[in-house]
This record gives sequence, structure tokens and C-alpha cells, in this order.
Amino acid sequence: MFEVSVSHKPSLFTTSVTIDDSCFTSDDIKDAFLEIAENNSIEDYELIDRNDIQIDYFDLPDFLSPNNLEEFFEYYPNSSYDDMDIWEAAYNCDVEFRNIDEAYSGQFNSDEEFAQDLCEQLGDIPRNFPGYIHIDWESTAKEIMYDYCESNGYYFRSM
Repeated sequence: MFEVSVSHKPSLFTTSVTIDDSCFTSDDIKDAFLEIAENNSIEDYELIDRNDIQIDYFDLPDFLSPNNLEEFFEYYPNSSYDDMDIWEAAYNCDVEFRNIDEAYSGQFNSDEEFAQDLCEQLGDIPRNFPGYIHIDWESTAKEIMYDYCESNGYYFRSM
């Protein structure tokens, strides 16, 4: 899913390790590194001190860090949403990873478009609403956004 660069300075051995829901902790990554070292016949790989193994999380999306990988991989595999942009937007809106499926409300071009869609979905606008009556979607959106957050066009209900 994501690549990290793992190196052992004394031996000058460096390789990439894929982190995913089965390999994301520092210990998991170091174990994978040692297995790769063994499979590549690195001399004296068994003498590699785990404390000398360095992990560079260069390929992680900006919203992920070693501190929140466990939480991410706890919820991401079972989520309805696999688009990393949604996850990043949720992070920017302070939505906990465990709440993304429930909080995510869709992607829209503007608060006004979101407000109109929400009102239509909730049935707040009757189907036979006369075309000559106009709704101030800007003001409506302003009121609705007290309960929602937007990042990069992705909308989330505040939890």
C-alpha cells in the first residue's frame, strides 16, 4: 500500500518495505527488513542490531505518521471508502478514522451545492416546490456548515 525506505547504516544495506494492514508497526517493518536481508544473502544479517535499523516514511501521505498508522489500518480495510483524498480530508476536518464512514457526506463543488443536495436528500424541499420561489442557498449553506466540515470539496458531518 505504502513504501518506506529501511536501512542499516553499518552494513549499508537499504531496501523498501511495503506497509499495509499486516505490516505497519516499527517492529513489523524491522522484521520485514531482516527477512529481506536474509533472503538477499546479506552477510551476517543475523548480527544486525534492530536499534541500528532506520525507517524513512517518505511515501506516506501527509496525513499519516508512525503515530496514527495503527488506527488507520484498524479502520481503512473495512471502510466503504478507499480514496486517500477522502481520508486526508477527514483528517483535515478532525474526523477520527473510526468515524469516516458515518461522517462522510460526499464531494461537492461548493457549500451551496452541498446544502442544496442535503436538503433534497432529507426531503426538506417538497417535490412540487414551485420554480418561482427561490432559496438563498448561500445563507442556507452558512447555517448548515455549523454542523459540517469541508476540506478539498469533501464534506463531513461533525461528530
